[in-house]
Amino acid sequence: MSNPIQESIALVREIAEDGRRLVVQEIALAKAEASEKLSVVGRHAFILCIGLALGIAALVVLLSSINRGLTVALEPALSLEIAVWLAPLILFAVFGTASYLVVRRSLYNLRNDTLTLEKTQQTLKENKRWIQHKSA
Repeated sequence: MSNPIQESIALVREIAEDGRRLVVQEIALAKAEASEKLSVVGRHAFILCIGLALGIAALVVLLSSINRGLTVALEPALSLEIAVWLAPLILFAVFGTASYLVVRRSLYNLRNDTLTLEKTQQTLKENKRWIQHKSA
């Protein structure tokens, strides 16, 4: 026959060891999940930067061409002195507004994307229930 006090001590030790093991596993899971999410975000950010650099280069060439064309188009109605500053001003208004709207939408999307560690949260809830059940 076993001593009930020794059985209780053994049970408490087992629960403590199981709890310690769970905490270590949860930390490992959280690290792995966070690393995975950050890796995905990093790849997307890098590709976004490349796309933006290419887009800016293309936009400079396009705007230069549009500016010259608009200046030529405005010259018959206005003097050349007015057309050379009005054409870039019109382009600035159009492209500046478009840029503002795109950036605003992108910032909204970035704020609403979540980096929550869903798997870790779920297993923490499960572990909490398990510990409560085991200690009851």
